[in-house]
Amino acid sequence: MGGAIVIQLGAVLAELIRADRDLGRAADEAWPVVFGWLGLLFAGFALAAWLRRRRPPTWHPRPLPTDRVNRAGRAAAVAFFVAGTLVLLDPDAALRLATGGRATQPALDAFAYDEGFVRYRGPILLAVVLAGIAIQTTLLWLGRWRPTVRTADLVHSLAVCAVLTWVIGSGPIFTAAPTDRSMKGAIAVIILATLIELAWRARRLSVAHALRHR
Repeated sequence: MGGAIVIQLGAVLAELIRADRDLGRAADEAWPVVFGWLGLLFAGFALAAWLRRRRPPTWHPRPLPTDRVNRAGRAAAVAFFVAGTLVLLDPDAALRLATGGRATQPALDAFAYDEGFVRYRGPILLAVVLAGIAIQTTLLWLGRWRPTVRTADLVHSLAVCAVLTWVIGSGPIFTAAPTDRSMKGAIAVIILATLIELAWRARRLSVAHALRHR
């Protein structure tokens, strides 16, 4: 069910990127992929069951999920988010820095923001990104998940998906069409990856809760 939902959402996001969008067409195009996904799952589970009958696996206990975080990895993630935000705030400066000041004017024009995005959607997206950096910085300082931080991170992840969907569906981000399509495609991947990560995290928390209350 999760895979089917992700496929449908991916089709809708891909349709939002198109200039001649038609959400009904997105659903029609997604159904064959959904059925293909279900068929692949059926074949995979059938193969796994056959292999288990031929070679019964040896069971090994898995470690209980912990609330501690990897501070080094979290610090690297925060630094990455900060650097990425700075690049998005001033892509011209980032491009000049990357090319040693040899960036051509067409290259700079390719990363010029649309005026409507800068006026409305950009500031809201920036606020959401800064809120995420603040949550990750707090988590880095605490060194472990706390209920309030976990709830804030969950709400923020859902807000990110909602805001990013609104951003790609409400008009151009860049004035250059190729750059705009590429950026919206990358954003669509981020939305789907975030939703998959949320589903994985929810399952992990459910398992940890069940083990602690046995």
